[in-house]
Amino acid sequence: MIPYPSTGPRTVGLALFIALAGVLVTACGGGTEENLVPDEDPTSIPVATPTPTTGLPEPSPTPTFVSVLDPRSGQTPDAESNLDEPAEPTPTFDPGDVILPTVVAAKPESTNLLDADLEARLDEIEPAVAALRELYAFDDTERRFITQADLEERLAADLEESREEFDEFGRLYDILGITEPGTDLYELFLDLYSSSVLGFFDPDLNELYVVDNDSSELSPQDHLTYTHEFVHALQQQHFDIGRVLDSDEVKDNSDRAAAYRALVEGDATLLETIYMFQNMTAEEQAIAQGLGVDLSSFFAAPHMVQRTFLFPYLEGAQFVLGVYVETGWKGVNALYERAPASTEQIMHPAKYQLGEKPLEVDLPGFEDVLGQGWSELQRDTFGEFSLAAYLEDRLPRDQAAIAAAGWGGDRYALYVGPGDASLLVHRLAWDTVGDAAEFFGAFAGFSEARFGTEWELLDGKGSAIQMVLPDRVIYAVNRGATTDLVFAPSDAVLDMVIEILSPTPNPVEAELPTSTEP
Repeated sequence: MIPYPSTGPRTVGLALFIALAGVLVTACGGGTEENLVPDEDPTSIPVATPTPTTGLPEPSPTPTFVSVLDPRSGQTPDAESNLDEPAEPTPTFDPGDVILPTVVAAKPESTNLLDADLEARLDEIEPAVAALRELYAFDDTERRFITQADLEERLAADLEESREEFDEFGRLYDILGITEPGTDLYELFLDLYSSSVLGFFDPDLNELYVVDNDSSELSPQDHLTYTHEFVHALQQQHFDIGRVLDSDEVKDNSDRAAAYRALVEGDATLLETIYMFQNMTAEEQAIAQGLGVDLSSFFAAPHMVQRTFLFPYLEGAQFVLGVYVETGWKGVNALYERAPASTEQIMHPAKYQLGEKPLEVDLPGFEDVLGQGWSELQRDTFGEFSLAAYLEDRLPRDQAAIAAAGWGGDRYALYVGPGDASLLVHRLAWDTVGDAAEFFGAFAGFSEARFGTEWELLDGKGSAIQMVLPDRVIYAVNRGATTDLVFAPSDAVLDMVIEILSPTPNPVEAELPTSTEP
């Protein structure tokens, strides 16, 4: 996927609780109001309302955030659209008006001592959450209330330690056209997190933090924050989620990391919602969901950042809910034993059930052919979700979803060269030749809309095209069920890359029948 820097949701730890209030959905418009709790019994457990998934997302001619923030509008890709079987109805998750992305922060140096009455109140909440989630705590979790100033100071220090990685991702975002030239990702993420964070859990220290200047009372907002974060504490004790997120298998594959985070956050978001309806009054729910969060930094962020920010809490919650409705928390627990391997499995639960794993994509190295002064900065995976979110920036959401839905696997490599030049080489493997052609056409249209320049045909079939921009050359070629994309700083560099980009058989292609005709 197109990942955050690792100081974001990937490796710095778990669970900054970021609430985007109900005013966000209201301001954006769209969506229908569905309550998970039956009117006649406000204390009962929420029951999912099955919603057919055969329809595609409503087109969005401009990259607004309306359909992303309002899951009740049904604007999510067809979870089964790429399978032979007809789509099964999929339960629809309604997280209310609270959306909960996660990043990680270092341990704040200053914390408020908790009032005795507050300590007692938290002691009541923990067993209620544990009983509802059916995961019982076998270790105490340190809990601390910190001020907004404490949080901002620690965030700035923590993100500054990874300034180099922010610069690398800034280069990736720039060459892809995700951000405007000169964008400082460090400042972008610092503003985004500082204005939205309500709490976090540190799995390494087993400490839970709530951001509130008043540590003597538990507001409905604090109550909901604490509930969500305590689920992460239970996950750590039972499933060691911190170790998984720090493992090389996850850290070296951003798509796999996003899928695992979708499991972790989808689990906590679902439990939090059920808990809220069962344990908070209507007045408390309204206060907890009407949070006064500054959304200006969120709306100022690029579309790709917004979508990636919310993925674990929308698509992740939808994925977990489907399992919960069928098998309860026992089934959700089993997900940690066989965690989703890709965002594709999160978006298409049937592919997870069928065990459809990502294809291994072989992308050669280019340093030798590029010569002196060139070095590789990153080698990673986009994944289906990020491809779709990337295309959404200039294409209708339904078209972007269809174009990315045939994803089988991918790998990209980012290089830096003389004169601070950037080179991106990306190889994608598709489920079928038709899927490759569908993406190729969508990417061509996206690029013309994004960069304002037309493609040049390099062969009579249109399977190899090139776009010349003032500061880069974009090259795309389809070879059966494989697509190669190159963003090069010059024709000379592009020619060197093309020379080494020999066709690599796609595992799907190898199984295709060959013609017996003479």
